[in-house]
Amino acid sequence: MVEFVSMKYVGAIKPETVIKLYKKDGIDLTIEQAKAILEFMYMLAEISLELAGNKMSNKSDNLPTKFDEGK
Repeated sequence: MVEFVSMKYVGAIKPETVIKLYKKDGIDLTIEQAKAILEFMYMLAEISLELAGNKMSNKSDNLPTKFDEGK
């Protein structure tokens, strides 16, 4: 895995759980495939949180100040 392994909830979903969920839809996975799916899922989650954080900090930077009110 990559850097994000230290995240608090990594490992909360086990590869066996992924296999069971995919099995319900008729898709058979190996443990390695399930681990790859989890790794990808955690990367997407990390990117999403990072983007959301950047979006929030940019919003506060764009708030009007009292000097902007007259424009």
